[in-house]
Amino acid sequence: MRILLVNPINPSYYRRFKLITPPLGLGYLSSVLRREGHQVTILDANVQPFAARTYNYAAYDLVGVSSDTARFPWAQLIAESAKGRGVPVVMGGPHASVAAPAILESGTADYVVLGEGEESFPRLVAALAEGDREPELDGVGFRRRDGTVRISPTRFIDDLDSLPLPDWEALSLDKYRWTPFGHRAMSIVASRGCPYDCDFCSVSQLFGRRWRKRSIASVIEEMEILVNDYLFDYLVFFDDNFTVNPKRVIELSEEILRRQVKVEWMAFSRADEIVGHEDMVEAMAAAGCRMLFIGFESAHDEVLKELNKKASASVAHEAVAILKRHGIDTFASFILGAE
Repeated sequence: MRILLVNPINPSYYRRFKLITPPLGLGYLSSVLRREGHQVTILDANVQPFAARTYNYAAYDLVGVSSDTARFPWAQLIAESAKGRGVPVVMGGPHASVAAPAILESGTADYVVLGEGEESFPRLVAALAEGDREPELDGVGFRRRDGTVRISPTRFIDDLDSLPLPDWEALSLDKYRWTPFGHRAMSIVASRGCPYDCDFCSVSQLFGRRWRKRSIASVIEEMEILVNDYLFDYLVFFDDNFTVNPKRVIELSEEILRRQVKVEWMAFSRADEIVGHEDMVEAMAAAGCRMLFIGFESAHDEVLKELNKKASASVAHEAVAILKRHGIDTFASFILGAE
């Protein structure tokens, strides 16, 4: 099948910081779909000209749209425009995963893929190619002919190494020019899921509370390709919780040094995972880590308790001091109005 995957424009604070990185989720989908013999085009409205109302959707057999809540109005416009030209639409991403009934009942999309789509989306595509318009598949929702909605729970992917690397050619990496600290940056994911269940965070719902990791060999292979073949010299690990396993972080850092991967990088962490693991921080700094994004959320323990953060505000100062000792900057995140 000819498949168009669209990433709507992102109005979030990441864009205001000019942090525009490729939609890795669509890159993974493209790789698994191409492996099944499909023709895939990725269109990222953040870096490519795109007129949603007049685009030639009819050139494709299926349109997939990714969306979080902030981008849903744009995703809805894209979906309605594609359906208006008679092309079936599949919607995925965070918003589709939590609002699937409303999306299907309104007719915004014909199908919804919940959570991780690298297994369920190709199965949906295969079913549609065979003429099955109501496939009962894990992680897929649709509206039956009688108007009722069927949504099957998603299953998380156990073996992340079973997935091919993202389709960098389809992602058109040359269009991404984010340059923090003067370096051209690229995103990468080494693990999925987070064992915590903070009330304000959607990660546990979308990717589960069971932390799943790629092998260090697989992560290093991807890093070497991005650095040596695509000439990126700064990587952003968009793992939900990069430091949940300090021993693995140390092993990855040591392998980066052993393989002489010349790159600087940043990742996402928690203050209470920094405190008590200064050996991990030291290893990260030696391997090129220059910044950690840390969700402090609040300076008040009672607020953190309400947010189910399972952390004390007192660790914030100590965590920042540890990072500072090793030359790692802190990108601090707070939730305003939670008090």
